[in-house]
Amino acid sequence: MRANSSDSVAAMTPLRTDMRPPVVLESFAAATTVGVVMTVLAGFLARHPATRAHLQRIAKQALPILLIAIGAMTLNGRPDADMAQ
Repeated sequence: MRANSSDSVAAMTPLRTDMRPPVVLESFAAATTVGVVMTVLAGFLARHPATRAHLQRIAKQALPILLIAIGAMTLNGRPDADMAQ
């Protein structure tokens, strides 16, 4: 979880420089919460044999698409561009 959260902070910090301080704190709290929830969910899914087998089958195709989409959103400034107003 720590690596996931530090990547989020490193990617989001430049995008949040023009936001009000309370919004920045709320967004970091939300990112931390999402990191914890994702970690717990991943642990649960990895322990379930049927779910683990299904995820292993689709991971090779889904992961690159997911990572490219996240990178495109980060470079595009979305969804943060709407929050900065």
